[in-house]
Amino acid sequence: MIERLGRRLEGQPLVIILADAEARVVALRACRADVRDWCDCLHIVPGCRLAEETIGTNAIGCAVEERRPFVVVGPEHYRVNLQGFSARAVPVRHPVTGVLKGVLALACRTEDDSVLMLPLVEDAAARIETDLGDDVTRLERRLLDRFLQITRRSTAAVVCLNRDLLISSTLAGPLVSPVDQPFLWDWASRKLADRDEYCGELRLSGSVVVQARCTTVREDDQEAGISSRCGRVRPP
Repeated sequence: MIERLGRRLEGQPLVIILADAEARVVALRACRADVRDWCDCLHIVPGCRLAEETIGTNAIGCAVEERRPFVVVGPEHYRVNLQGFSARAVPVRHPVTGVLKGVLALACRTEDDSVLMLPLVEDAAARIETDLGDDVTRLERRLLDRFLQITRRSTAAVVCLNRDLLISSTLAGPLVSPVDQPFLWDWASRKLADRDEYCGELRLSGSVVVQARCTTVREDDQEAGISSRCGRVRPP
């Protein structure tokens, strides 16, 4: 989408910026060479963090904080060196869970600013979410299918999850709560980094210690998530 938008805007005094959910720039596409050089001078480059607590008021940082489209024009920026910079930023959300995945922004020098930038970047962000939805729906359907396959033939506590979704059986409810999802996902992802199956113990919230047998769930060559059979090892 960024490449397509960049081709449409080729030759315009604009820059397309994609940031992650922590307002860190992960991709930048300048539509003119002089605009790219200008961004370099402002230190707006891939890897820089534009969070509000880091550099003060700016469209990307505010869009992350407020979870809504944000416009910051010229002198509205906190930092003096950004007061010739204007941007329209729109959150990009996970199409199933609504979790913030990142922010898409169009930016320019303040003298080139236009109110037409906002609807343009809103449309592009919506298209990204649609593309994500097509892929996510397929992968999460695969994860749900694996969950149903396991629970039909197993009496164990079963959890299937990815970074954004947690599916658990009734027996898993007392063991794995939603607050455990980030920890379980991180632990299982690391253990499965170089293998497709792993069994080990881990401590969850409430000091519950479980033994989890984890398996990578794939759809073609893409990772859909992780399935896990859990059993309590020691009471809290």
